[in-house]
Amino acid sequence: MSRGLWHFVGRVRRCDRVLHKTYCVTRTTAVAFAPHCTLEEVAKTVKKRKASSSTDPGPRLQRVSQYLEKNFPDFFAEARFQVGDDDFFLYSRFGQYLARVIETNRASPGKIARGFTVLNKMARASATSPQIRQMLVAGPLEYIVDAPRARKLASKRLSPVAKGYMESLCE
Repeated sequence: MSRGLWHFVGRVRRCDRVLHKTYCVTRTTAVAFAPHCTLEEVAKTVKKRKASSSTDPGPRLQRVSQYLEKNFPDFFAEARFQVGDDDFFLYSRFGQYLARVIETNRASPGKIARGFTVLNKMARASATSPQIRQMLVAGPLEYIVDAPRARKLASKRLSPVAKGYMESLCE
């Protein structure tokens, strides 16, 4: 039996005296069945939760994009003007921008910290989306790895997940 069915079986309750029906309670719904239903019939009747079939990482990156727009408004406006709605190029340009300002020492420490926060948020979102992981590794982290000062600072500021992605690029 699948794990979902075992979860379902654990939640089956019989109330034969009161309602003469079997109730199957899941986290989101309560479904009533006749007492003679088998577990296979119950499992067939229960709707399976569907994951998002969208391959577009856009909705998953919406909060990251909002954070980027709020903290780097000039960069965000210029990049959106140049690349349009293409998130891959937006974040790739952001990695290039962050590596450049670290190498030339042109940004405040707070701004650099917010830049690494963007990368950490992307790394957190990449746990559920391989498209975001590919975007993070092939985009901003490549530029960070190519810049020695940025790589050294990134090893201190990035989350363990993002550090793992960065170290895989270094090998």
